[in-house]
Formats: sequence, structure tokens, C-alpha cells
Amino acid sequence: MTPEALLSALRSRGWPVEAVERLPRGRTNCAWRVRSGERALTLRHPSGDPALLFPRDPAAERRALVALARTGLAPELAGWEPGLAGGAILTSYVEGRPWGGDAAAVGRLLRRLHGRAAPVGLPVRGCDPVGEGFAILAQCRDRGLAALAPPRVKLAGRALLHSDPVPGNLIEGPEGLALIDWQCPAAGPTAHDVMLFLSPAMQILGRERALTGAERQAFAAAYGPLPPPPVRAAMHWRMACHCQWRIERGDAAYRPALEAELRALARARRR
Repeated sequence: MTPEALLSALRSRGWPVEAVERLPRGRTNCAWRVRSGERALTLRHPSGDPALLFPRDPAAERRALVALARTGLAPELAGWEPGLAGGAILTSYVEGRPWGGDAAAVGRLLRRLHGRAAPVGLPVRGCDPVGEGFAILAQCRDRGLAALAPPRVKLAGRALLHSDPVPGNLIEGPEGLALIDWQCPAAGPTAHDVMLFLSPAMQILGRERALTGAERQAFAAAYGPLPPPPVRAAMHWRMACHCQWRIERGDAAYRPALEAELRALARARRR
């Protein structure tokens, strides 16, 4: 969609929009900065195939943003246009800069988020990471990772989860660190979010290197104890399956990410 087409579509729906500006594109969404008077908004609409690990769920996103209104943890919900560009969600624009690498700040942020009750109606994710990995692998041509599957673990917990707390979704704003892009919030075990943030693959894709041991320790000191090795192994293997799925869809950036995740899997299995 061109800026002119988006501007016209928003105005025809009653939005008093003055200008739109394309933001850096994510892997499954297009994002725009929308200027309306003195207010700046973010508009996101689908682009690309959604992944099983990071599904698009507009209804869940709206529920989560309503529950987190005025907390500073997330943008404020401004509107939902299901008939625009495959479904567009508008939120307040979070001014700030990308996360600068302070792992302790992320630990404090996720601790605050996980202390809140999940709103009714959110999907449940993360309770069976090995099962989720096999579901991803079933969509792949090369299923060799099945031979590396760790023992299955079943996790309890119904915390409010962002489900994609990776470097690109962390913004250092005037009120502190905030999470953006709430496309797949869920209720589930806190390990789901924790291990997505700690994932070497997601860190390499987001900022070109995995967390150091010192950074992981800083995160744990601020957040609390990390998941035990069997849970870490299950989560690393699930992420490896996601990387394989991405590689088979032509995303070469996931090759070094997969290698890093498999090394982390091996370390977790030795613990």
C-alpha cells in the first residue's frame, strides 16, 4: 500500500489524518507513523506469512492493550480497522529509541508485566514447548531436528505474556522501557516470555549477537530465577524449529540464528 492510498483510506474512515510515514518493516507486519493533529499514532497491518510461534491475533491484542492501558508497559489502543489492508490496528506512537542492551531493565519490565492478571479470552501458549516445536516442524520439509528433541515438559501458569519480547519490540521511552507490537499476547507460563528474550536466535536477529553471560545474570538478578535446564532445553529446541521454518521460506538470516540456538540447546542438555 502506498502512503497516498493509506492516507486516503484512513480519511474515508473518519480519521483526521495529516500525514503517514512508513516505519521499518517487521517480518510479518508493515508499520506506519500516522500524524493526526498533535497526536502521533502507529498503524500496523499484515504482510507476510504469520509464524506458528508468533501468530497474528488482533482480538487478543486489543484485549491485552485494554488491560494494560495507562500502565506504561504498552502503547495505548487507538482503534481497529478490520477492513483496511487485511486488518489494521492503531495505537499511540511510543517515542524513544530502540533498546540499548540493558538486560536488567528488561528483567524489571517483564517482572512487572508477569505480575499482572491476564485478561479473560487470551489464548494459552507456552505450556508444551516441545509439542509446539513439533507442530512447527510438521510445516517443514527437513524434519531432521526431530532427532534432537528434548524430553517433553508440561508447564503451568497463566501470566499475561507479550509472546514476542525481542530487541526490536523494546523501546526506551520517556517513561522507561516499553513493549510494542502486541500481535500475539497470551496467557501462559512466564518461561515462554523469558526464554524468547534470552533466545540467542532472537538476539542475533535483533542486534547481531547473543546475550553475554553477564547480561543473562543481570537479567536474572532483576527478574528472578531462570527456568531450569529441562525447560530451557525445550524452549531452545522449539526456537530451533522456528528458525528451520524461516530458513525454508527463504530467510537466510535465520541460519546463524539456528546454529546459535542449537549450541544453547546443547548447553542446556548438559546441565
